Amino acid sequence: MKIKKYPILIGLILCILLVIPTAIVSAESPEPTQAEIKLTNQITGINETDESFVYVLEAEDESSPMPENTEIMIKGSGTGSFIIPCDEVGQYNYTLYQKSGNTANWTYDNAKYKVSLYVLWNEKDNTLETQVIFFDQAGYKTDALFKNIYDDPTKPGPEPENPPQTGDQLPYTYFIMFAGSLVLLVVLAYTYKCKKDYEE
Repeated sequence: MKIKKYPILIGLILCILLVIPTAIVSAESPEPTQAEIKLTNQITGINETDESFVYVLEAEDESSPMPENTEIMIKGSGTGSFIIPCDEVGQYNYTLYQKSGNTANWTYDNAKYKVSLYVLWNEKDNTLETQVIFFDQAGYKTDALFKNIYDDPTKPGPEPENPPQTGDQLPYTYFIMFAGSLVLLVVLAYTYKCKKDYEE
């Protein structure tokens, strides 16, 4: 068999050998993507504040991809995000929580959320896709919402149901007590007189 008799066949074989490795590499190595882990910081008790709130993202496994910054700061009400680079298919788990502050009159939300990051391969487009799901401490799907409460010290508290008597009410009370005592004395004196007259 002489090679010169089959130049077209040899050319096709060479093309196939060149294309197949390229296709395999392309299928196995899709372009990296990014996942966004987004949270909301909500404040109540005050309209505006300069207070800053710090949030932390921790991986449950050392192999999990991590953002460049594992802590973010949000000033007042607003949203924030952790951006995670993803280049491998898999499921990755994290814990999201807020650092407790020490500013007076603030009650900080101590909720902890479990975060599941799914990195999926779209075979049709040869791309990576991500999906982020949050779970509360009871295991239910939810959004990552943190509520921080400001207790305004200048705001008056609720009035008691039975307010104490003031000085203006005391003379009236004493008068009622005196009148009741006087009536009782009159009744006793009349009863005694009637009893004495009956005995005579």
